[in-house]
Amino acid sequence: MPNVLQTQYYHDDFQVLNEVVVGAITSGQAVFYAERDTVIDQIIFGVSVVGGSGATLQVVKTTSGTLASPASALAATVAAGTALHTAQSITTGGTYTATLTTPASDTNLVKAGNWIGLVTGGTYGTPAVAIQIRFRSRLN
Repeated sequence: MPNVLQTQYYHDDFQVLNEVVVGAITSGQAVFYAERDTVIDQIIFGVSVVGGSGATLQVVKTTSGTLASPASALAATVAAGTALHTAQSITTGGTYTATLTTPASDTNLVKAGNWIGLVTGGTYGTPAVAIQIRFRSRLN
C-alpha cells in the first residue's frame, strides 16, 4: 500500500483547476484549499448561460488562515475575503479573462491554510459558468 506523501516533498506544483457552476450558488462558496502557499496566475470565466440582472462573479481568498489554524470554509468567511480581481459581469455569454488585482503586491498569493472561493453579486439567477484557475506553488 502506498504511503501518503507529505506536501514538503512536492518541490513544485503547477495545476489548472476547472470548476463548472450551473445554477444558483451560495455567495462565499469555497472552491479550493491552499495546503501550501499558492500563487494564482490566471482566472478565466466561460459564460454559457447568462445570469440575472447585474449578475457578477468574483474569485476571492481568505487571509486569516494558517496551516496550524486554517481559515473557516463557511460561506460568510469566504465571502468576507480579499478579491483577486474586479467582479466579472456574467450577463453576456462569452469567455472572459480576469485582470488580477496588483500581483506586484502579492494579492494573488494565497497563504497556506486559506481558501479560494466565489462571491456573487447582483441578481445572480441560474447561470452556467465554467471557471478555470491556473495556479502554482513556486513563488518566484
